[in-house]
Amino acid sequence: MSKFSPRSTSGKADKDNPQPMLELIQQDLRDLARVVNAASKVYLTAPDRIATPMAGSADVYVLTNTATAGSGVGAYHTIALSRSGQADGQISIDTRNAEMSAYRAYYLGTVQVGLGDILSYTLSVTGAPAPTLTASNLTLLCILTATEVPT
Repeated sequence: MSKFSPRSTSGKADKDNPQPMLELIQQDLRDLARVVNAASKVYLTAPDRIATPMAGSADVYVLTNTATAGSGVGAYHTIALSRSGQADGQISIDTRNAEMSAYRAYYLGTVQVGLGDILSYTLSVTGAPAPTLTASNLTLLCILTATEVPT
């Protein structure tokens, strides 16, 4: 049984003391709400960093409002995912391999996060590609699937 499976409780209704039965019904509703919340995804976006509101699995993307051009051996951009200040992405975007299009999401990886982890990116610019991406050109998108929903 999954930890998010509803756990039904049983009790005997007593017309003289309904409080215990009402508490059992409340607990059933809380358990059911955990299942509903756990199945949903939370979409978070920010210009440079996202603080995760709960533990879960985060699919992280970076979007740019500027297309890159002029990348080559000595002039390129590299973007990678960081989790709480540590490089954590399995994927690195390198414009030497392919230029970036404007208004498109680029996948940075999937990471396990805890409550309060901070997701960000590192942007490295080598040489002088034209145009040069800066932090003002980039936005983070995180699609968080909760593994534990706070009660």
